[in-house]
Formats: sequence, structure tokens, C-alpha cells
Amino acid sequence: MFPKNSQIILFSPLREDDVPVLTSIRARGYQVMIISPDPISLQLEAMPKTEAATIGARLAQIERKILFNRLTQMGCVVLNWDVAIPFDQAMREGLNKISLLAHPNRGRW
Repeated sequence: MFPKNSQIILFSPLREDDVPVLTSIRARGYQVMIISPDPISLQLEAMPKTEAATIGARLAQIERKILFNRLTQMGCVVLNWDVAIPFDQAMREGLNKISLLAHPNRGRW
């Protein structure tokens, strides 16, 4: 498929159905980074501001976070992209967070 230890970058809003495929890719030894545009925030902006919409969005965000946690535990790097933020800015901030998590003493005196 790809050379061993290749970095696979996937752009996807992510769904539960994606987990088996990503599990298979990780099992083959590939590093996986997922850049996931947040469809929930985008859809919420277009909906009427009702209590039901707010509660539904909260539940959907919780499900999304659970999915992200599962993928992170599998060894995937997952960046949640709020599409209201320009792509380059979101990636810079996301990659900085990942770098700080991987190297917690970086940036400290």
C-alpha cells in the first residue's frame, strides 16, 4: 500500500463507521493524522437558536469527543477543525498543542 511507517493524513468529519478502517491502517504500522472539520458547529450556526438544537448539539459534540478519544487511544492524532477559523491558523494551534502534549517541558524555563 504505502512504504512502512508512512504518515497518512485524512481529512474527514469522521463517523463511527470510520473506526474499523482506521484501526486496520494503524494495525499495518502507519502513522495517522486526522484533520476533522467540525460539522456540528457548522450546522448549529445554520439552525434556529432553540433549546432543542443546543441540547442536540451538545450531545453530538460529546459523541464526537468520545470518538476522538477512541482514535487517540489507537495512536491516531486527531485535530478538530472549527471551520470558522482559517485552516492555517487552526492547524498551527492544533500542532502546537500536540507538540506540547508530546514534549510537556518544552516552552518552560
